[in-house]
Amino acid sequence: MENAVRRGLEVTPRKAGAGKEIRYTRGGLAERASQVIGWKTTSLSLWRKSNPSLESARMLVEIEQVLSSPKPPPQRGGLATSICLARCRPNGEERSILVLLSVPPHDAKNVPIATIKGGSRVALWEPMQEVEMGTYLCSRFEIV
Repeated sequence: MENAVRRGLEVTPRKAGAGKEIRYTRGGLAERASQVIGWKTTSLSLWRKSNPSLESARMLVEIEQVLSSPKPPPQRGGLATSICLARCRPNGEERSILVLLSVPPHDAKNVPIATIKGGSRVALWEPMQEVEMGTYLCSRFEIV
């Protein structure tokens, strides 16, 4: 009986290499890039879970035309960022703008980017990057 109790309380040995995380050269470019990607991923995930209100959106747009839509995900493995390029009309304005909407792989199942079509309304939040006059990159958006 003593051995059975001891077996339940003792820590089992780990296999060599189990649980090791990827290591980068300290202070190197790969380590810094990994940290920045991690911070952005965490920030975006927390923002999505906070249920942002439409009043806090920087811009509300109506999709006029989808110029490039995401391809369906591959059958096996290989997740990638989903993107959708659309010509949009900001609410209350006559001019059109281009918006590149992006969804990182970890959010792909939660954000139905493939359902965006002409006539859809989309709310955009900061941080948005203006690439050139009238062209924006946005990863914080919600289909209304």
